[in-house]
Amino acid sequence: MKFFFFSILIIFTVFESNAQGTWTQKANFGGSARFRAVSFSIGTKGYVATGLDAVNGAQKDLWEYNSVTDTWTQKANVGGPVRYWAVGFATATKGYVGMGYNSMYPCNQDFWEYDPSSNIWAPKANFPDTGLIASAGFSNGTNGYVVTGWDGTHYFRKLWEYNPSTDSWTRKTDFPAAARRWATAFSIGTKGYVGTGNDGTTTYQDFWEYDSGNDTWTAKTNFGGLPRIGAVGFSIGGKGYIGTGSGIPTAFYQDFWEYDTTLDSWSQKANYGGLPSYNGIGFSIGTKGYIGLGFQGSVYTKEFWEWDVSAVGINEYEYQNSINVYPNPSSGVFEM
Repeated sequence: MKFFFFSILIIFTVFESNAQGTWTQKANFGGSARFRAVSFSIGTKGYVATGLDAVNGAQKDLWEYNSVTDTWTQKANVGGPVRYWAVGFATATKGYVGMGYNSMYPCNQDFWEYDPSSNIWAPKANFPDTGLIASAGFSNGTNGYVVTGWDGTHYFRKLWEYNPSTDSWTRKTDFPAAARRWATAFSIGTKGYVGTGNDGTTTYQDFWEYDSGNDTWTAKTNFGGLPRIGAVGFSIGGKGYIGTGSGIPTAFYQDFWEYDTTLDSWSQKANYGGLPSYNGIGFSIGTKGYIGLGFQGSVYTKEFWEWDVSAVGINEYEYQNSINVYPNPSSGVFEM
């Protein structure tokens, strides 16, 4: 008599505790729903300014977020005209906003400094190049940097350094990859990190490190997600984070990635808690990160979420092993 035996598939599921982080929804942004705003943080406060809303168009309002009380407070309007697609960054004590678009070209070249202690905006030296929109901005703690962007006709690779102590701009080494707009940037210590974006034809996922100490760029491991525009970036400690964005023309993303500068590697973390969106805002305060606002495919939003990198999540892995029984058919003796 012959017996028939079939492969047996055994599946083992293993759960591993890992710091994937968690998202918690916080109080909605205090202003109108919008996208293409700018943001920065100073000390224990976050700031969101300008942007485009669906009803009133371009804006110039400034809102302060208190992470302790989870409240928003309106502050003095940004100087100059209403605008969106502006650039913003902060040093240790001051915030800066400039350029952008208010429904006509050429783009704005004005540049403004915000002092949170006095709630006053002061005009500073104009951006020295043609006015730009959708540039990337970052800071090394002392000086600020503006890189890439678009003037309505041309895409840019230029990097400009702003020195607050002298109120002056200095041209630095150009961004070494393709000219583009809608890139994403963050800084860790004296290093700036820039990647993603689009040049009108190609959407990118390359990623570059700028060393402000010796004015050099170094190619790093490509961003871990798909190529995109309008993503949000910030840093916490020695790690950088990029998430959300759009894949042009209709894809909107919710994924969220961590960059390890020591390993030069990306790891995916828990998806952003809000809906997939692009051209939102992001900043960090202490050990927490924040993302909010943006365009979600059909609506502008004012939702706002907190990222806790230390929260523990669960990774689930499946290990599959097939046990083959042979010979098959068998006369009664078989092996595995």
